[in-house]
Amino acid sequence: MVAPPYDSLSAAGRRRYAAEHPRNFLNALRAHDDYPPDDRPELSELLAANTEYLHARVREAAFVPHPAPCLLLYRLQENGHTQTGVVAEMPLAEYDEGRLKRHEHTHRAKEEALLQYAEVVGARSSPVCVTYPGRAEIDACIVDLERAEPAIDHRFEDDGVRHTLWCVDDPDDQRRLIALFDDVPCTYLTDGHHRSAALARYAAYAAGPQEDLLVALFPHHQLRILPYNRCVRDRNGYSTKTLLKALGESFAVTPLDDGLPVEQAAPRRRREFAMLLHGHWYRLTLREEPAADVDPVHALDVAILQQRVLGPLFGIEDPRHDPRLSYIPGNRGLDGLLAACGEGDRIAFAVHPTSVEEVMAVADAGEVMPPKSTWFDPKVRSGFLLLLR
Repeated sequence: MVAPPYDSLSAAGRRRYAAEHPRNFLNALRAHDDYPPDDRPELSELLAANTEYLHARVREAAFVPHPAPCLLLYRLQENGHTQTGVVAEMPLAEYDEGRLKRHEHTHRAKEEALLQYAEVVGARSSPVCVTYPGRAEIDACIVDLERAEPAIDHRFEDDGVRHTLWCVDDPDDQRRLIALFDDVPCTYLTDGHHRSAALARYAAYAAGPQEDLLVALFPHHQLRILPYNRCVRDRNGYSTKTLLKALGESFAVTPLDDGLPVEQAAPRRRREFAMLLHGHWYRLTLREEPAADVDPVHALDVAILQQRVLGPLFGIEDPRHDPRLSYIPGNRGLDGLLAACGEGDRIAFAVHPTSVEEVMAVADAGEVMPPKSTWFDPKVRSGFLLLLR
């Protein structure tokens, strides 16, 4: 039942996976964008199929009813990394009044599609991921509650991530955990900006009881952000010599040993980048730190790369839509960047991961991140739990 991470698959990959696994929850998440424009079913047809799939799984008891109220603990483990969140419902007022802070723009068309999903299908299974300034007393309470027998404990072979969930049913335990979160002044969206915006719009006009946001709350110090690397499709007329000279105005450029293991070419710290040019790696180190009073967006490494390289040297002024620029998530490693660049004149840039503190600083300032600034990993999955109206 449990779906693979949605963003880890292309649209074609999602269609293929859903077809090959008819009982998988991806069959409840069919969307217009998963189909090519010339072969797109009507949205009403897709939503009806999503609804029927869910109710068929409920009728056959694929989901086990659980009494409310309930909180869940959700732990993800991978290669020595562990993060544990609390799955709960959060009042939409937290979002509407700005206490749940955002750092991304949303697209109206995507909001609209998710709004119609909420209106027609009326199901939630993918918690919006939220972080909060970590607190030792919350960590201690979660560790105490984790001593109970988990409801689900499963490691997936496709990515090696182990998912463990506990039901917190005891009213005293629920009150204790909720009371600790009462002292958290604000939280931050990390993944799920469009779902949150869509549900807020839906709640603004829907009749009847208002839905809350289904969230997974993780402490900031447990989150892991991987880089979102860049690949440029052409040299914009530069030779190797002239490009290295132009880069040298802002960066110290160091050729790396061709025999170096590829992962050792990765940036080791902030303000350091790696460039793959015609099969050779170079280290680019920013010569001067940004001014102390620069806003938190322009201080980001992805913003520096845009301001100093992609814009002035390659003419990429709109990084959100320029077809010459593609983004490679850091979970694919530098080998994935090599594969994406392939042969020819493509140039790759590896960046140092954005930190959680930088994300929070941007949100606190009421700003938005540049496109593809973060890749939170590992990710929660759809299909473990289901909330139906």
